[in-house]
Amino acid sequence: MEAPYILISTISPEKGKKLDAFDKHSKYVVKVFAPTDFSKTLFEYAEYFFEAAHKITEFILYAEHPDIGKLDTYFFSIAFLYRHCIELGLKAIGFQSIQDKDGRKSFVKDTRHNLSVILSVIEEKVSSTRPEEEMEWLRKYLADLSQKDRESDSFRYPFHIVWEPGDWEYEGKFSIKKIFDEQTNIDLVKFANKFEAAYEIISKWYNLSESRVIMVSVADNGH
Repeated sequence: MEAPYILISTISPEKGKKLDAFDKHSKYVVKVFAPTDFSKTLFEYAEYFFEAAHKITEFILYAEHPDIGKLDTYFFSIAFLYRHCIELGLKAIGFQSIQDKDGRKSFVKDTRHNLSVILSVIEEKVSSTRPEEEMEWLRKYLADLSQKDRESDSFRYPFHIVWEPGDWEYEGKFSIKKIFDEQTNIDLVKFANKFEAAYEIISKWYNLSESRVIMVSVADNGH
């Protein structure tokens, strides 16, 4: 007997909506429709990453009894989620202007995960950006962030695996290189606020909004 399939028409279930009825006679268990507008899809993913980061941050900040242990537990998850929403948002802007397949391949290959480089390439290719004061702040912020997390792995894996060559051509070994080698105190409100401010600039840029970004505290006003 063939298994039924679930028809997935979006990249995630929509709140308040049920998945489409399945065809009992189909040979497919699951059907997933590939997106056709990659810029829109990248931005949708960026929004999901942002929402996840924001909710975890709220969970910690608005706890009835704040617990530093929760910050220690969730910090890397929060940092990665915020950081990745910025990367996906920037790439969504890039894909708005870069339409051809080869151009998009080169864009992704040349910039990889380096936020500062991605921003620099986008500014060369797009005709309009945000106000200069916002862009200058964003450039400095992403350049600073990229010094510590150039390849989007510092918050995902708090160490690098590096190859150390030996004395002979084919000798060597893999070793672990620490990224954070000393204790650092983090102000979660300031930390999250900068990420949220950066993402708001990117979001308005993607949506071609004319309103100016306002940097506010997550603890004071949600977004």
